[in-house]
Amino acid sequence: MGFLYAISGAWGISTGIWIDTLSMCSPNSNLTSGTGQNVCDPALALVAPLLIGTAAPVGFFLWDNFAGMHRGVPMSIGTGILIGAAEGFGVAGVQAASSSTPWGSDGIMTSIFVGSTVGGIGGWAFGEAVRPDPRKMTLVASGAGWGSAMGMLLGGGAANSDPQSMSQGVLVGNLVGINVGIAATGVMAAVGWDPSWRALEWMWAGAAIGLAATSPIYLFYIGKNDAAGHWQGNHGMVANAFGILAGIVISGIATRDLKDPTEPEPTPTPSAAPPGPGGQPVGTPAGPTARRTKPAWRPPFNVSIAPLPNGASLGIFGEW
Repeated sequence: MGFLYAISGAWGISTGIWIDTLSMCSPNSNLTSGTGQNVCDPALALVAPLLIGTAAPVGFFLWDNFAGMHRGVPMSIGTGILIGAAEGFGVAGVQAASSSTPWGSDGIMTSIFVGSTVGGIGGWAFGEAVRPDPRKMTLVASGAGWGSAMGMLLGGGAANSDPQSMSQGVLVGNLVGINVGIAATGVMAAVGWDPSWRALEWMWAGAAIGLAATSPIYLFYIGKNDAAGHWQGNHGMVANAFGILAGIVISGIATRDLKDPTEPEPTPTPSAAPPGPGGQPVGTPAGPTARRTKPAWRPPFNVSIAPLPNGASLGIFGEW
């Protein structure tokens, strides 16, 4: 749930910023003061991000406490929000790369809001239908991140060396890479691959090692320019992309049998109450909050009284 709280809070803040860009803080807004300045008041601009950024995680907290969320659903919702936001940003990037009139900040934030919201709803539906293992959802989210990184590097590296071509290649490669990464890891998860948390950590480490190991390639581009005078070092990004891929694949194969430390099962607290309907002791919560029931309070000491011929004996013993 902590993951969902963090992601939903970030979604709420970005949604508040989106509302601001469509109203008082829009660069295209006609709401101007007498001096011709945009009327984006800093204090008022914080209201929507703070309110929605707080309300979103609180709403999920209440949902989980009073209705209960099935296993894998919180992770699925959070992952859907993340992937949807990345897709929305990717769409805005492709629009900027392919259009002579790119969207402003209001259009970019609208694309991110729509993508993240649709992604969150889709993640909830997927989680309720499949009840996925959180590790598989992390694998798919990681695939989106790896695909985005490799797509940007391949797109920028394969493009011409002028800044405009490079930016277009990076933006288009980002969107393509995200979807390729999601598809590839989604298939792996669907066919039954269930990587451990430790294996996922090593795969991320492998990606970083692959990136670092291929970075010296730029030394070979020193002094190499194209006919227009642009440095051709961007082509080295292709090597970085394949270095990341190699690091992920090698780490994934090497750690395929790596297991997480097993946690002992909690010992149920015995109850002297007679069982009621459904086998639950009378007075025991049977809903989603049952797992949060605290054990009965026990005093730190005991008191005993023993009768004697001429009176009584009082004894107190315990731990302080």
